[in-house]
Amino acid sequence: MRSRSSACVWLLSILAWPARAWTADAPPPDYVRPAAPERTFSVARARVVIVDARPAAKPSEESESRPDGEDPLSETQLRTVLQTRLRKALGDGTGELVLRVRLVEARELSESTRTVRAVVDVTAQHEGRTLASTRGVSTLVGGIGGMSPQTAERIQAAILDAFERSVLREAFIGRVNAALGPAPAGETPAITTIGPAQQSWTIGYDEASAQAHVVSGVFDGGKTYAFGARYLHDHIHSGGGLIWGGYGAEARVISDDFGRLDAAAALAIARGGFGVEQAFSVELGFGAGGRDDVRAIGIAGIYFTFYYVDLGFTYQLFIAPTPELEGLSGPHFGLRVYIPVALHRVRTSCRSPLPCDPMLLPGQHSPSNTNER
Repeated sequence: MRSRSSACVWLLSILAWPARAWTADAPPPDYVRPAAPERTFSVARARVVIVDARPAAKPSEESESRPDGEDPLSETQLRTVLQTRLRKALGDGTGELVLRVRLVEARELSESTRTVRAVVDVTAQHEGRTLASTRGVSTLVGGIGGMSPQTAERIQAAILDAFERSVLREAFIGRVNAALGPAPAGETPAITTIGPAQQSWTIGYDEASAQAHVVSGVFDGGKTYAFGARYLHDHIHSGGGLIWGGYGAEARVISDDFGRLDAAAALAIARGGFGVEQAFSVELGFGAGGRDDVRAIGIAGIYFTFYYVDLGFTYQLFIAPTPELEGLSGPHFGLRVYIPVALHRVRTSCRSPLPCDPMLLPGQHSPSNTNER
């Protein structure tokens, strides 16, 4: 009986091993911006002072640290960004709070797993008196796209996250406010060290989605010539790149040799594609057209997309054509020029503490009023 129970335990441990292994290797959760603290600092102004923006090099086993002199974030940039983060945590009191920030560590831990870590020490001072100190530790895994590793950008994200989580929290703000209050006569308030704020998270692309009203000019040339105009209602998603799909209507006129108008047509259009500045797109259209007799007409196209211009191959086909329309079917060179008129229903999802500015159209990022996180 004992041997049978031992065998069962052994079998269950074998079956549970993949689950344990998967859990151990599971990446940390996605980035979630720290919730705004309920209270604010009881001062109206805050100033960030960078004590040391170049932490000592500490090479890891899998990657070399940054070259000497290469900052993950310049001192001016770092100070500006951190002070921006503090604006919403300032109250309507008097005086100025000085936050002295020292980068203890800011480096890549592993190139293979794209892991970086930042450690910052923050000390709060007011009128030369030290009030409280704390530490923030942020470890992130993953990449934010592109052909290069973007190590510096990931380190920047870790620095900002470590600062936000250590400073913009109830424990630190409460202690600083308590120290800002009047001290008992003859006593100097003791400096309080707040426990470190530690976070591990996965970085990713900032994502955005929107809808757009688009107008377009159309030209097909080859066996015949067609000129047209169309309206599309596009749905756009931006993450690692742009993905879009749209539907609408087109009116076109067709001529065999520019000598006369051989046909006119109205079509329903569907179009979609993916990429960024240089992309790939396809379209399908179906409708009715003709001159003396009306017949069904379809078009299909495949294109290289350069910003707002499509260049490629299209095929025009009249279905059950009359003899006059039969010669209008065939392959053509296709040109489309698209003009986005307006964006609406814009939604932005920021997946790191870096400035959030995902691209919604080639060369056009999300409107500034959607970047609030």
